[in-house]
Amino acid sequence: MSNYLEIIMPVFNEDQAILKSVETIFDNLDFNFIISICYDFDEDTTLQAINNSNFKDSDKIRFVKNRKSGPHSAVMTGILNSKADHILVMPADDENNAIIIKDMYKLAIKESYDIICPSRFMVGGSMVGAPLIKKLLVITANYTLRKFARLPVDDATNGFRLFSRNVIKSIDITSKHGFSYSIEYLVKSHRKGFKITQIPSNWRERKSGKSRFKVYGWFFYYLRWYIYALVTQLKKFV
Repeated sequence: MSNYLEIIMPVFNEDQAILKSVETIFDNLDFNFIISICYDFDEDTTLQAINNSNFKDSDKIRFVKNRKSGPHSAVMTGILNSKADHILVMPADDENNAIIIKDMYKLAIKESYDIICPSRFMVGGSMVGAPLIKKLLVITANYTLRKFARLPVDDATNGFRLFSRNVIKSIDITSKHGFSYSIEYLVKSHRKGFKITQIPSNWRERKSGKSRFKVYGWFFYYLRWYIYALVTQLKKFV
């Protein structure tokens, strides 16, 4: 059966923090879904937290061991192991946005969108608590991608995103680090004419644990697709 939503969650010692996210998903979704917990090593505290919770026997949760290590490989391992028609990648510590997943899935099913992008920067969205440098970089990058690369969304760098099976089958991902796969999928899909839309989301800096997002370490990996987006748009007019 492929008529369901698979939610990919890359994790790294999330411990109890993941339980609230999982709980909000169960509380807000009334259709078929699976949560794939994608982890690096067997001692990851996320696994223990799930197995000691009320979700331990749920057939809606599965564990997927990373083929390599790191968040990029975890996400791609989850995606490549999925058989669902629609796949949503979501941070394990995001307990605020489960309420919009139902609307995202509805857009994918009823209006045949191939990518639905939760946006922190459109009307109704927000980004709260981020370090100043990170916030300035993200806002500047997304503004210029919308204005000059003509991407059809206000938040091109967000890793929280829903993809159709058509996108997964049609786009070969060459990124190998961080969450840059997300902007690669978006830019390549837009250039191929896939149907893309956005929906407001509210992002808040995580309350516990350590974020795996590395502003400086991943900067050049994102820069590659930032330049690609600008260059491929420019070629249309040359």
